[in-house]
Amino acid sequence: MMKTSLTQKASAEIRVDMPDEMVEAVLNALSPETECPSSERSITDVRKTPDGILVVTEASDTTAMRAALNSYLHWVQGIMDMLSKMG
Repeated sequence: MMKTSLTQKASAEIRVDMPDEMVEAVLNALSPETECPSSERSITDVRKTPDGILVVTEASDTTAMRAALNSYLHWVQGIMDMLSKMG
């Protein structure tokens, strides 16, 4: 559930499948950004699913949507890459 709401013009939900042992690490690493976003033009929530995580983004425009999704997906990929090299 989103913490706040924007005048929504764009929204997206992206499911990222990952091993269960990575889910908590990804959620913990992304929580500072979801709690205090760097822009007022978008809000993002990251949730646990049975197969990984769900990234839910609402944005005031498509440019903000693209920027937010690119950021979160790059962060998720980087965290997963780091975790796979550690274990």
